[in-house]
Amino acid sequence: MGALWNNGTNNGLWIEHTNGGNYILQSRNNNSDSTIDSQVAAANGVFHNLEIRCDNDGLTIEFIVDGVSKGVITTNIYTGGMEFRMSNSVVTTGNGMDIDKIWIAQDA
Repeated sequence: MGALWNNGTNNGLWIEHTNGGNYILQSRNNNSDSTIDSQVAAANGVFHNLEIRCDNDGLTIEFIVDGVSKGVITTNIYTGGMEFRMSNSVVTTGNGMDIDKIWIAQDA
């Protein structure tokens, strides 16, 4: 799954889920976390549009699922350089994540 990550200092921004669990947006800065639980469960064969929107100054991150805002993070946001990474944690018996489209943009 997609993540913005600074592996050297364990900082980043990512979407995760456990088997049968909800999609969670997690933001980490200096090993302190802020999360948003989407209240939308990951399920095989059910497709969702997951969006992460950052404002221009990088101080607000919004998590949107299927066009509905699930919340905003304003704390524990890493503002240093990060890389985009695709990864998959251990998934047992289904409930993986198929990625259909990735769009990365920076607002002016």
